[in-house]
Order: sequence, then structure tokens, then C-alpha cells
Amino acid sequence: MRSIISFFLTLSIFISSAPTVSADTVSMETKIVELQEYLARTIDSNARTPLSDTELRTLIKTGAAWLVNAQQPNGRFRYEFFPYEDRYGGDDNIVRQTGALFALTEILRHDKTDTLHIAKTAHEAIAHFERISKKGEQNGQSFRCITVNSASTKCELGATALALASIIGYVEHAPANTSEVRELISDYRAFILAMQKRNGGFQNSYLIGRSSQSDAESPFSNGEALLALTRLYNYKSDSEVKDAIEEALAYLVEQPYDSALYLWIMAALKEVDDIDVRLQNTAYVRDFTLWRLEHGAALHNSNKNFCAYTEGLVSALSLLKDRVPQNVYDRVQREVEFGLRKNRALQVTDNDVTRAFIGTNGLEIISFTRPLRAVGGFLTGEAERSQRIDYTQHCVNAYVQMIGDVRGLSVVER
Repeated sequence: MRSIISFFLTLSIFISSAPTVSADTVSMETKIVELQEYLARTIDSNARTPLSDTELRTLIKTGAAWLVNAQQPNGRFRYEFFPYEDRYGGDDNIVRQTGALFALTEILRHDKTDTLHIAKTAHEAIAHFERISKKGEQNGQSFRCITVNSASTKCELGATALALASIIGYVEHAPANTSEVRELISDYRAFILAMQKRNGGFQNSYLIGRSSQSDAESPFSNGEALLALTRLYNYKSDSEVKDAIEEALAYLVEQPYDSALYLWIMAALKEVDDIDVRLQNTAYVRDFTLWRLEHGAALHNSNKNFCAYTEGLVSALSLLKDRVPQNVYDRVQREVEFGLRKNRALQVTDNDVTRAFIGTNGLEIISFTRPLRAVGGFLTGEAERSQRIDYTQHCVNAYVQMIGDVRGLSVVER
């Protein structure tokens, strides 16, 4: 088998019509070795064997370390790194900033001893988001919300919602620090409630100082807001919050299926289970999930990162267990296991400092030079060789949910 692989790998070198400069600067022996690893990685990523508990924990540990290392001194995360060019990109996104915090605090919820040393990073991120939070008022309700940056007057609902869910995860891990964030929790709660519309949906953004506001919604922020409210209620019972949850659920389950909503509403529905099982709608979870499977089938042949898709399915897996026919559950589980393994191939590890890529430009063999910045992050895809906080956070959280919630095991080595 290995000789066959070597043959085709060697052949692919010579038939490559447009070898890149970087490939031409390495020896033929290195080309063969790296292509062998490329093919082995590709074959492994398409296998149907579930990842072991140890493999899941390693992915979580290294992915979390990458997020920790991406944090700047001011508490904000560097948004995008190009490991094979050794440079950071200039883009940013405040919702994905708070999403990075959310992924880390999800680990803390499962790991009370902070084995991976991420609590300090979470604390500093929360402090940063508080510094760029500003006061607002709508319909007689005063609040604070997280602005896009310190110079901005725009608040994205999703950013404040994910920050609130993260803060609750943080204080669940470290109850002694509750007093530091109690007022912030209250202010962010007030913002989300003020953004809820009469139909049960949520206003997507808020402009500080404006007398009139757009009431436009977003499937993303609708789901993120619901997640924050459900997490908040499970942290501390609150009749006003529960009413808002019920109104949002009644509205959202009647909306057309949308992949932008799927991930966050599935996460929220896991929280609903702990609020009142009578609010749970298994038929909705099942039908929305089957719809998502049909629309995600094309990802099987993609070399792009699809951890967000897989993360949503892992949430659904927890909700469907013992509630749907076994064949339905098995179908979702197979897709989850496939996605977890497939996306693993996009994590940069300390074992592949030099790595082969084959794309429209033919063979390319390139290396990264800064392991502290590169190792653990997940690539956007084989062709898009950057590491972004959003792709990495979705990958990490998918693995956390799989081992912690579905398998019911520790997310870290004990």
C-alpha cells in the first residue's frame, strides 16, 4: 500500500503543471515525504472512524492554547494570522471576538481546575469588552452594550449576547469573582431585553445617541440572543427573562430554516432542556437538523473549514439522544464524527512545520517559522491558509461538546 502511495505521490510531482517557487526550493526527497504526509492526511480526514477521547482532548488543548496566544496585551484577540507568511491580517469582527471568549469559557465550565490555564485570558477579555462598552437607552430601558471598538457608537447584539453567555460561564468556573461582573451581567441583560421586538425577534444592532433605530433582525443574532437569555436564566431564575425566552422560542420556531440560525439556536435549546423540558420541541430539532444535513452534504467534498456546521450538529446530537428513532440519531452521529475528523486535518500542529498543499497553482511546500503563533489554530481551508479566531473557536467548541456533553467525559486529561 505504501509503495502505491509513493508511486502516485512521485507521479503527482512531475505532472504538476504549475509548481510554485516554494516547491522548487526543496529537495525531491522532501517533496516525496511531504506529499506522503499530505495524502495520508487526506485519507485520514475522510475516514469514518470516530476520534478517540485522547485525540479530542489534544485538539481542545492545542486549539485553546492558540486562542490564548492570540490575545493582545489589551485583552482583545488578534483576529487572523497567516502562518506561512508570518503576518497578522488587518480584519476584525467584534462578534467573533466575543465568540473566542465564549469558546474558552465553555472549556472552563467543564474544567473547574483550569488545567489549560485559560481563566486569566478570559478575565482579561471580559475586562476589555467592558472597557469598550457604552451606555444606551431604548424604550425607557437603560443598559450598556459592547461597541465595535472604542471609537465606535455601534453595538452588535450578537457581541453583547455572546459576552454575557461567556461571563456566566466564567463565574460558574470562578464564583468568587461574581462581584466583579455582577453589574455588567445586569447591564448586558438589560440590553438584550431592550432589543427584543414585539414579535419575539431581536433588533440586530443599536446606534448610541440615535433617536431612531433600525429594527432589522439577523438569524445569527436572534440565536445568540436566545442563547444568552437561556444561559442567564439557568444561572439565575428571572421571570422577565423567562417570558422573553418563551416569546423568542415561539417566534423563531416558526421562521424558515436558515443555516445562520442553526448553530446558535441548537446551543440555546440545550439550555432550554434545563429550564423547562415542556418548552423543548424535539420535532423542530429533528426536522431542522435533517434539513441542515441535506444542505451541508456538499461540504464532504470541500477542503474548507466547516467546524461551525459540525458544532451545530453536535449540539443537536445531545438534544436528539433517546428522543428520536435510532436510525435518525445514528445518521446525525455519523455526520458529526465525519466532520470532527475532517476538520482535524486543518489544525496546524508542531509535527507539520513544513506542509504540502496542492491547489490551482500545483504543488506547494511551505513552512511556518513561529510555532507559538501557528500551532493549534485551524486553517480557513487548504486554499485559504489563514487561521482565524472564528474558525478555531467553532472547532474547539465542537470537540468540547463532543467529549464533554455527548460522551460525558472530562474535556482535559486528569
